[in-house]
Amino acid sequence: MIEYISNEIETPFQPANPVRPENFKGRKEVIHKIIRYTPNALKKEAQHFFLTGNKGMGKTSISDFVINYVQEEFNLACSYTSNKGNDSIEHLSTNILIQLLNNMPKESRLKRVKNWFGEHVSEVEFIGTKLRFTIDEDKQEKIKDDFVIYLNQAYEDLKKHYNGMFIVIDDINGLSKSREFVDWYKRLADTIIVDKHYQVPVYFLLIGYPEKFDNLVELESSFGRIFQYGHIDELTNDEVNDFYKDTFKSIDITIDEEALNLMTKYSSGVPLTMQQIGDSVFWNLTKNNISINDAKEGIKQAAFELKNRQIRRILNHIKSPEYENILLKLGKNKITSFTQEDIKALFSEKEIEIMPEFLNKMVNINLLKIIDEWDGIKEYEFTEKTTYTYYNIISSDEL
Repeated sequence: MIEYISNEIETPFQPANPVRPENFKGRKEVIHKIIRYTPNALKKEAQHFFLTGNKGMGKTSISDFVINYVQEEFNLACSYTSNKGNDSIEHLSTNILIQLLNNMPKESRLKRVKNWFGEHVSEVEFIGTKLRFTIDEDKQEKIKDDFVIYLNQAYEDLKKHYNGMFIVIDDINGLSKSREFVDWYKRLADTIIVDKHYQVPVYFLLIGYPEKFDNLVELESSFGRIFQYGHIDELTNDEVNDFYKDTFKSIDITIDEEALNLMTKYSSGVPLTMQQIGDSVFWNLTKNNISINDAKEGIKQAAFELKNRQIRRILNHIKSPEYENILLKLGKNKITSFTQEDIKALFSEKEIEIMPEFLNKMVNINLLKIIDEWDGIKEYEFTEKTTYTYYNIISSDEL
């Protein structure tokens, strides 16, 4: 028996970071779909792909994998911009260029900063291998308005070293209600297609929630026609099983079938939850085999890690013990989507009485969302699968 095995082996799980490529499961189809359009981009036929999926599905991990792949296989200069919390096209367009510039050889970057941005730059410094600097607001406005010109200039400088550009915009959600963004992006896409002076080998990958893509298309239907589209959903039980078996096998740890099935069951097919359960089980191990009791303890620990890392902000708004009890009953009965009529039999008269105000509150704090409505009947669903999983775990009798 190995005592405190987790102190001797590095965890193979990554609940707080993008997943390593070797740990991908069930995403080959969408990854292949993204990559297969790269040769078209290299022929100066600009490509646009929109990847959607709910929180915790591994969208960023997929983009990380694709970036590494196109860098190695196609020699593309890559720009990854996390747009989380940003609703400014000026900041977005500027950040794309900064990330592209960081593909230049280190010794020539300072010169390129001056060539691209002139005297509008301050606080220039290297942080590790990346050049960081600030561009004033007047210049950011110009970059936004003339982005296609700057993109063309970037390519002219980069083509000595790269075959093209791959631009990822993650968390596009903050701009999903912006008509200005839709018009800006359409103008960019149309110009690259129509004007031969700006036909550069470029591939854009945008990432966001499904409803955010729908919002953008509702603002302008032709926006949707620009993009190839891919959506990622929960993994199947077989894929989750394989993930746990393969990952633990990579560090010479076996897993009992009963334990494996329990971990799969409470992962709910969500990559983020899979990573957290695997990590929590790992850190509690004292031998190189996972028993049913090890699995139970790890799953319970994972629920509190999910709460602290992912959903604490939402849960802090609940406050009411009665509302908390309703959520526990939904979790215990494995209900992810429902109408009031569907769940009536599960609740007491008092709970049924407060149900309308409960539902309004949960929608207002974004814990539940309305996914359909007909004849005055509303169907609700947990906004984030991690929230459902938390209540499913902490309400479980078998754990």
